[in-house]
Amino acid sequence: MASSPVEHNAATDWWELRLELPNEWAALASQALLDQGATGTQEDHPGLHFEAEEDGPIVSGDPRSWTPPVPSNPQESVLLKAWFAGTRDYKTLLEEVSVALEAIGVPTQGARLTALADQDWNANWKAGFTAFRLSRRLRIVPSWSNEEEEESGESLQLDPGMAFGTGTHFTTAGCTQLLDELLASWSGAAPALLDVGTGTGILALAGLRLGAASAVGVDADPRAIEASAENAHINGLTERLQLFEGGPEAAPPGTFPIVLANLIAPLLSELAPALCSRLAQGASLILSGILCSQEASIVDTFGEHGLQTVQRLSDDEWVALRMTRRAGDPR
Repeated sequence: MASSPVEHNAATDWWELRLELPNEWAALASQALLDQGATGTQEDHPGLHFEAEEDGPIVSGDPRSWTPPVPSNPQESVLLKAWFAGTRDYKTLLEEVSVALEAIGVPTQGARLTALADQDWNANWKAGFTAFRLSRRLRIVPSWSNEEEEESGESLQLDPGMAFGTGTHFTTAGCTQLLDELLASWSGAAPALLDVGTGTGILALAGLRLGAASAVGVDADPRAIEASAENAHINGLTERLQLFEGGPEAAPPGTFPIVLANLIAPLLSELAPALCSRLAQGASLILSGILCSQEASIVDTFGEHGLQTVQRLSDDEWVALRMTRRAGDPR
């Protein structure tokens, strides 16, 4: 793996890895980098740069995973970026990332690791992020947008801040669509929900807009809690959303009729006992952040805790699942 000279006198808040590779390798390489501790990844398609280079790409992420329509990419390659904490040792990180990628057959020639200072990661794409429909009843509107609301359905203003979750990726859209359908058919008193790894708070706030009575969001990243609180304030939902720093155990004691977790597959497996312990009788667990190749393993893991899949959405690369207790399971 190639590397850029390290400027030891510069602030190194983050290490940025850049690797150009064929489209078909992107999802697998991204998962491998997340497994190695990357705090986030981005897929930048060079064929979709129609403006001056300094303005940045007009879209980010994998176009196949987008909910809004995007132009087709005329190229077959993707520039994969991943960010690691600046506290990681440079040489050790290079070696660990190289070994992980080469173990799954991803060539690392031309990859570069550079030092970055902290910054506003969202500034470059704000101009191109416009309102779009996330689910049948819900639209996402950027908090900085002057667009008028549609007459039908609900809308949610969103500012990602420094947290993950704008709704453009299939994993978020899939969870929201499953949640929308579930709440639209809900009978009885409006439910409470728990959102684990809440990020921007998008799923918790979507649930409140779509009919949930209250929501609890938990996240290990304090910046996510800040972003969620700000988005709740923007949407007038502060009084109905409780936020706690940590994992499922950080939520107030008790169980919930709906639990959501849009994370990554290894973390979902690790948290399976804790997630299942927060499910009320007859509750639904909505999961995503799962590659199609990881679905069987996740289904088996949660099956060991008495859950079965009752609904599934997929874009042929990622999958979102709604699970409930198997009939007769005493837990």
